[in-house]
Amino acid sequence: MAEGGDTGKGQVKNGPKLPFLGAALLSICLFFPALEGLLKVCGYGYHGGYLLPLSRDGKRYGMVNPSHLRAFFPGRLVPYADPVLIPDRKDSGVYRIFILGESAAAGTPDPSFGFSRMLERMLEARHAGIRFEVFNLSVTAINSHVLLSMAKEAARHRPDLFIVYMGNNEVIGPFGPGTVFVPFLGRNAFIRPVAALRATRTGQLLEGFLAGMRGSAGGAPQKWAGMEMFLSRTVTRDDPRLPTAYANFRGNLEGIVAAARSSGAQVIVATVATNLRDNAPFASSHRAGISPTDSLAWSALFDSAAVLAQAGQAESALSAFRRAAAIDDRPAEIHFRLGRLLLGMDRPGEAAIEFQFAEDGDALRFRADSRINGAIRETARAHGPGRTGGVWLADADSVFRANAPDHAPGREFFYEHVHLRHEGNHLLAGLMVPFVDSALAATGRLPETRGSVPGPEAVRLSLALTGWNKLGMAEKILALAERPPFAGTSDHAERVALLKHEVDSLQVYASNDSLQTALAEYQEAIGSHPDDAYLHRNLGELFYACDYLPEAADAFRKALDILPQDSRTSQRLARTLIELKDAPAAILEYRKALAFSPRSGELHNGLANALAGMGEHAEAVRHYREALKGESPLPEVRFNLARTYIALGKASEAVAQLEAALMQEPGFEAAARELRRLKAAGAKGNGP
Repeated sequence: MAEGGDTGKGQVKNGPKLPFLGAALLSICLFFPALEGLLKVCGYGYHGGYLLPLSRDGKRYGMVNPSHLRAFFPGRLVPYADPVLIPDRKDSGVYRIFILGESAAAGTPDPSFGFSRMLERMLEARHAGIRFEVFNLSVTAINSHVLLSMAKEAARHRPDLFIVYMGNNEVIGPFGPGTVFVPFLGRNAFIRPVAALRATRTGQLLEGFLAGMRGSAGGAPQKWAGMEMFLSRTVTRDDPRLPTAYANFRGNLEGIVAAARSSGAQVIVATVATNLRDNAPFASSHRAGISPTDSLAWSALFDSAAVLAQAGQAESALSAFRRAAAIDDRPAEIHFRLGRLLLGMDRPGEAAIEFQFAEDGDALRFRADSRINGAIRETARAHGPGRTGGVWLADADSVFRANAPDHAPGREFFYEHVHLRHEGNHLLAGLMVPFVDSALAATGRLPETRGSVPGPEAVRLSLALTGWNKLGMAEKILALAERPPFAGTSDHAERVALLKHEVDSLQVYASNDSLQTALAEYQEAIGSHPDDAYLHRNLGELFYACDYLPEAADAFRKALDILPQDSRTSQRLARTLIELKDAPAAILEYRKALAFSPRSGELHNGLANALAGMGEHAEAVRHYREALKGESPLPEVRFNLARTYIALGKASEAVAQLEAALMQEPGFEAAARELRRLKAAGAKGNGP
């Protein structure tokens, strides 16, 4: 009885806690939406969703949100996303395709000529009765964590097909174990809530508070510096974080497939092709715990083998390399050297195995390795196409191997490690065509009459890929190859020499690629595709390069009529207008561009220059200060800012900027001359 009585008392005593707990939970549930709404009304933070609504000419669209990537990248490291405008309404007869991927899928070094645009041309030629809308959602430096969020929103915009070509950035991209962007947080169960919170204004408020408490950016680089940002972020093949990264990739790929299928869309999942033969590992590492004695013995054998290989003594070199590998087979470089040696000995099968070992062991993980491609194959096969379609596997890795000399893909398809040449993009696009046919057939939309798939030359003409464009792409890749991490690879001298030869050859071709010939190609391409913004923009670039400025401005305006949120085309138009002495119109274009890319240092610098030229010095200073936070050439920005301070009578501020510019570029003579003049007049600096 006493026991029962005690229990009863306990029940009475504890009972009121339940309503209190419910009220507390209700208060919490109401507080955060209310705070989010209040922050929005006050203009704090940014909308973190992938697509923003846009009304234009009485029609509604989904527009890429320039702030979306801020949930995955810190500060000024947010990469540029090519503009995409997706109509809310999909007309009958339209087949809508979304492409998801990273820089290789985006079409680096020039998206105008990437595989997505080639695929669109191929499908148009093959199926004349269908209007294809191909939207490339790929962005440099992102990975599956970002692409999953993009896929979920894109799935609401009436897709028919998703094509997924991703995997190069899983380790070095956001939330990867080798990233410089946001920390590795372990499994998706932790990463996804954090990414979702960062996309809210409440999360941004909390993040700002924590950043203020830390007094730093958490160790992330403050400015974009390309691949060399990752030099200290090596991840060895036995790193305990790698299995989690691979599991996260698989989970995100499953999520993308689920989002696509829930919308009724079909899915093509592609393995990733990489340069195996002509891209030495970026970083090698010995096995953990190797003794100093073994390390010295390994180095002696490796160096001896390299000398023997250089002297043409292949068998002796092979023996020495293999004795070194018996001591330690972890360094990626030894497998790459073995692959090259075996190719020269006409043993391609063994060479291919070594090249794959080299890629898998590369400690700077800029390429999709065999485990990434294995996860892609397994995921696709687990779903597979049924009677009404589903998921197809496009095994690009195998197809590139099959079409490469000695089954080891190299520079015949790639500029460097993963970015595709015209031939590689054409091969990848052509690979997708039969799978698109299968997806069409699964939904009963495959026409009985089908045209042929256009070859590389026909596609080149359709996209107006001229010698000017080829030269521009080769120059971009050469500039990339001359910097780390390429500068530290064993094949660096060979790569740079070949690229310089290519640039020299293309300079001759471009000089002979007369303006009239190029214009004829553009005229034909635009005649077939008058609503292609890339064609008009590239034509504007050609006119600008040839100093036909009014014609360049007209071409840029036509491109912006089609794709008004293309901030880079607005920037090109503004630059042209400056040279046409129309600064007010240029300022307007810069302001339009900044509305879509508000954190672009280049745009702020261009606008500041234009404002300073118009005498609007106070506003120019503000934009110069913004430009200093971005990617602009900082010494020049500081010099221009100093001149603007001089115009405002702020000599000490000018001195500080000139001193800072000279610290960055000691040979900056104009800055040195201006600094001497100011100091001679008695001015002193007060810090930049």
